[in-house]
Amino acid sequence: MVRRTAAEKTPKVTAPRLAPVRPGDLQDDPAPEFRRGVRYDGVRYSRASADGLDLGGTDFAECEFTGVSFNETQLRGATFRDCILAETYAPVLMAARTSLRDVEIGNPRWGSAELYESGWQSVRIDGGKLDYVNLRGSKLTDVQISDCIINELDLGSCTATRVALKNCTIGTLD
Repeated sequence: MVRRTAAEKTPKVTAPRLAPVRPGDLQDDPAPEFRRGVRYDGVRYSRASADGLDLGGTDFAECEFTGVSFNETQLRGATFRDCILAETYAPVLMAARTSLRDVEIGNPRWGSAELYESGWQSVRIDGGKLDYVNLRGSKLTDVQISDCIINELDLGSCTATRVALKNCTIGTLD
């Protein structure tokens, strides 16, 4: 019989593997006209509103969003790659089955965030206040959430690899 020490029985914990997101040269779009299913590449949006729009299946690559409002915007199946989202606002965020890859989210203000069955890879959330975050059934790889207040976090049936919550306050965790 082989005996193992406590250190050998304890699974190895590995920190998320994250690199800074650096979109290329960005073009400012002061008055965007977002449309469903379109690919947006290399654009900077500042204080714009996408409220109530249907942007399902839309692809955002190397974009920066600062102070953009996504209240009741339908983002089902949208993709965000190499994007920065700073100070985004959404009392109701409808983003089920979205794909986020190499994304930095800074100081978001989200109420009810429906993000179930999403795929997140190399995602960092720094700061912010999130009321209800539904990531049920999602696949999270290399995700770090830090200095964030989350009232309710639903990770039911979620697959998580190298996920870290640092200095966060979470009211209810499922």
